[in-house]
Amino acid sequence: MAKASLKPFDHFGHPVQQCVLPLVAKADGALFPVGTGFVINASGLFVTAAHVLEEANGKAIRRINQDGKYYDHYEFFAVCVGTENLPGSDTRVGGLLPIDYVWAPQELDIGFGWLRLPRRSTDDTLLPLHPVRMRPALPKVGQLVAGMGYYEIEGCLDPGTDSVKEFAWRTAISSGTIQEIHPTYRDTAMLSFPCFRTDARFSHGMSGGPVFDEYGTPITRLMILG
Repeated sequence: MAKASLKPFDHFGHPVQQCVLPLVAKADGALFPVGTGFVINASGLFVTAAHVLEEANGKAIRRINQDGKYYDHYEFFAVCVGTENLPGSDTRVGGLLPIDYVWAPQELDIGFGWLRLPRRSTDDTLLPLHPVRMRPALPKVGQLVAGMGYYEIEGCLDPGTDSVKEFAWRTAISSGTIQEIHPTYRDTAMLSFPCFRTDARFSHGMSGGPVFDEYGTPITRLMILG
């Protein structure tokens, strides 16, 4: 299990850490892991599962504003962790990337959102993310695939600054083959959208992560880990 204290960063580590990211919600001083997402545009557009967005929204805390009206409050972030430590420290370079906007079509278990791009600490310039390139073709039965995501995610905040104090996770890459394809839908109750069945194994926190084909690109339309 990787474990790190996060500090503001001015560079990224491996390209995978720029595009496949753990997603967390923050509410009332606590950090809640909800799943995985992956970036498909350098400006911050990312994809996840719709039920991951619903889980984040479910962590909202009911509050009352100055006008006496109730509202549900939570903050939503992607976590970016570099491969290097700060000079002379065991603290990893990394931080929380705020998610400013999310939406999901009703007919699919796919969600979208916009990450706020980080800024370089030395000159305040924006750091573009490293997106993954989508493949429009449908997969075939027997095709090799590999799902990626994060599980056993844990984190805590610094009570004084409300920033991440520690963050721990397991990274998983699960390989397998396509066993069955439902190009329209599997059923009208649970999976009423395009989907497939694979013998690759997935853990809960990997929901929303990409399923890569043998060319290293996510499979369009059938790409989200359920």
